[in-house]
Amino acid sequence: MNRRASTVATARFDDGIPRGLAGAVPADGKAYHSEAAAAVKGAMEKAAIGPEGIDLLELQDNTVYYELSFPEEWGFCKPGEAEHLLESGQTLPSGRLPINPSGGFISFGEATTAQGLFQICELGWQLRGDATGRQVAVQCVERMKKVQLEMGGKNPLVVLDDADLKVAVECAVNGAYFSTGQRCTASSRLIVTAGIHDRFVEAMRERLAGLKVDNALKAGTHVGPVVDQSQLDQDLSYIEIGKAEGARLACGGELLKRETRGFYLSPALFVDTHPQMRINREEIFGPVASVIRVADYQEALAVANDTDFGLASGIVTTSLKHAMDYKRNAQAGMVMVNLPTAGVDYHVPFGGRKGSSYGPREQGRYAAEFYTTVKTAYVLGA
Repeated sequence: MNRRASTVATARFDDGIPRGLAGAVPADGKAYHSEAAAAVKGAMEKAAIGPEGIDLLELQDNTVYYELSFPEEWGFCKPGEAEHLLESGQTLPSGRLPINPSGGFISFGEATTAQGLFQICELGWQLRGDATGRQVAVQCVERMKKVQLEMGGKNPLVVLDDADLKVAVECAVNGAYFSTGQRCTASSRLIVTAGIHDRFVEAMRERLAGLKVDNALKAGTHVGPVVDQSQLDQDLSYIEIGKAEGARLACGGELLKRETRGFYLSPALFVDTHPQMRINREEIFGPVASVIRVADYQEALAVANDTDFGLASGIVTTSLKHAMDYKRNAQAGMVMVNLPTAGVDYHVPFGGRKGSSYGPREQGRYAAEFYTTVKTAYVLGA
């Protein structure tokens, strides 16, 4: 099972009107992110949980740890409280739900029966996150509880013959490798038409060779370390899987040593791949991407949509015709034209289709749909 930080929130309602939010922090009382406190705070804001404070605790193995503080009246589970309650067979207090930062729920079946639990918001993902999400959705639907799931992606970036090569390379490098590829919206499938394929691959090799892989807090670093040993093992495993399937490793995929301890991996780029390879079907969640050669736009669109996921999708082209057609027909919740697939403003709806998302969108005005209930009322006039 992949290790992912998940964020879960619940909302208490009175006659369909929100009466305050409740939720929980990880069992150890810490939230982690390898780059910045802003990312942690942003994730909490996406779940409509606003910590009163966020303080740096320590820097260990190149991972920054933060302590989140919340108002006491919000009723969050204390560190270890949720596990104790569930292990002893007790029911969670009303409005409380634990999270497990190691990638799974703590006795989720029992947690969904907690009195007063109306909504569940799972922000996070894991390998085969769609299967995990289906289990969560089934349990919630059986109990008539509203659920919102974000589960991952295998996002395509299409590069057409008419694309600006520099723009295409920058979109691919940013989307596939920045944040060490550990983003659900990362461009892990680079679908390139034949006329630009060779030039694109060579330009990618040159660009990747110039990236600096080092401590994420060090000036000049482009790519930080993989989050932990478990994720590094998974990345290396998929690199070996790609080789075994017949894909050619054009560059990267090597373990690196740096002054600051960490799990460093050079950005890996596969070429000579086909859509049915596992490296093109399953979410790797690391600095690993593959190039798929296609004949033309129509094949590119078909390959882009040939996935169980549908979170983000991108295209690089100077053709308005193809850009408009792609925006309409790409089977994804978010579509980017001449931009990286990773990176969405907080004021716009976030979410996908197929195995990537389920339930109302996050963020923006659409987020209110999940946290509120519509009520129709009539009053007889005088």
